[in-house]
Amino acid sequence: MDPQHICVPLYNEFGNLFQITFSEKENEDLLSRLKKQVIKKNWNNLLSGFHKCVQRVAEIGKCGPGTKRKRPLNEKVMVRWGTFSQKVEIARKQVNASSGMIFSFVEGAFVTALRNGEWILLDEVNLAPLETLQRIIGVLDRETLATSSKIETTSMMMVEVATRHQSQLIS
Repeated sequence: MDPQHICVPLYNEFGNLFQITFSEKENEDLLSRLKKQVIKKNWNNLLSGFHKCVQRVAEIGKCGPGTKRKRPLNEKVMVRWGTFSQKVEIARKQVNASSGMIFSFVEGAFVTALRNGEWILLDEVNLAPLETLQRIIGVLDRETLATSSKIETTSMMMVEVATRHQSQLIS
């Protein structure tokens, strides 16, 4: 897999996370430097920039005597930055892998639609392998129609539970 397929989604996630945490106007220089790294496809520098930003967020997130910040960052935002930090570390290991082979979990259309409450069309699902049907049976089960319908996605050592969106209808 091309490192671009790992780094560009991380860059997009960083942009969204940065936007809800900091002022883009005050940080134009940083954001433009990171954008240049994406354009130049300099993935190691991009990931190093992400790493420095995550370290800075950890410093800023704490408040106390001797700090400028009056209130700590929102707990949910800090959790998202922590998850982003883990993804950056995994990406750094993958990009620096000596074999040149990079593997990464890419969320498919089913899981994405499940998370976002979008339509899912399972055309000719009867032709799917038994293992696939066993994985999605919990989501399709009418008894678990509420929020307990989940799928586990595994990427390296991270396990993430994809929960069906509350407005997801299955018929």
